[in-house]
Amino acid sequence: MKRSLLWRLISTTPITAWRYVVGKVRLYLELFRAPSTPWHVKVVMVGALVYLLLPLDIIPDYIPIVGVLDDFAVLGLILSYADRFITDDMRAKLDE
Repeated sequence: MKRSLLWRLISTTPITAWRYVVGKVRLYLELFRAPSTPWHVKVVMVGALVYLLLPLDIIPDYIPIVGVLDDFAVLGLILSYADRFITDDMRAKLDE
């Protein structure tokens, strides 16, 4: 029996998303471990993790939708900042 397009999307999207997230985490971990990464990038990355893990927020998380959006905004800003420092050597090391 042929699977419908919707069923294929539902069954493969979580796996694809998980692989993407794990790949990004490995890449940022490689960036953090690299001796060539400037110290201020490492401080910003640690600061973002602390902000995301601490219960204190600019906007409390119990406020629906808006409370979580500030976390996503901080995460997006930090990741876009850190992306500038990822080199092709780091990407190649993870592809091995």
